[in-house]
Amino acid sequence: MRPWFLCAALLLASCALDDARPMPDGMKWFPPTGWVQYTQTASETVRPDGAASYCSPEEADSTCLSLLDAINRQVNRSHKYVPEIAGRDEWRVMGEGDHGDCEDFALTKRARLLEAGWPADNLRLGICRTPGGEHHGVLTADAAGTTWALDVRSRRLERWDHVDCEWTGRQAPDGSWRKI
Repeated sequence: MRPWFLCAALLLASCALDDARPMPDGMKWFPPTGWVQYTQTASETVRPDGAASYCSPEEADSTCLSLLDAINRQVNRSHKYVPEIAGRDEWRVMGEGDHGDCEDFALTKRARLLEAGWPADNLRLGICRTPGGEHHGVLTADAAGTTWALDVRSRRLERWDHVDCEWTGRQAPDGSWRKI
């Protein structure tokens, strides 16, 4: 592991977690159309058999936060963001060198974290509205007593309540969608 990943993770872990709280789950909400189509056409990426599961929502050490940060940065760096054509909402995990929109980045980060052994119920997709009024998909991860956002718009890992958007919905641990 590179020393700067560990330094970044330790810095993240110490950043004002006094007021940290997980993202709340509200009442049931309709899943985004793109998510419904994705689950019908793609096989969900699952944790490989025998892979160690770690990084519980309540307890996460610098290794867990380093992994979140590293995968967020790696996926953001190795793919090009390209908005979808209006009226077309196709969600997918990107292959090497592919381009995609926010949901594609979120699904790709989720797939990489699952492959690394992150528990699936701690990785949930969220939908928010940007200051410009656009719907935006973000992967969220529950760790260290809060919810972290792995956003294509940011180079760094951020707490969900520090992301510049208004959260509207998020997956629940059981896979259903909840209004925020």
